[in-house]
Amino acid sequence: MNIARAFNTTEIWIVNVGSLKPLEMPTEHFLSLAYDFEAWPRNSVRRFHEEWAGREFGQTVKHEVGDIMMLYGVRGVLDLSR
Repeated sequence: MNIARAFNTTEIWIVNVGSLKPLEMPTEHFLSLAYDFEAWPRNSVRRFHEEWAGREFGQTVKHEVGDIMMLYGVRGVLDLSR
């Protein structure tokens, strides 16, 4: 999404959801960027995880769950060395 924004491609985005199951979180982040790019500045992944965790599990544990998601979330899914 940052590349699309850099080229001022702001009219349409296409998301391939063919193998979506392990990538719900990054897809939601992508769509949040598409909806309001200014609300999610570059390198806002941790904040996105914390906001997601707060919405799903409550504000009292959002930082802890956000840390867990950062540690085991997308990085684990995209680890090609396994």
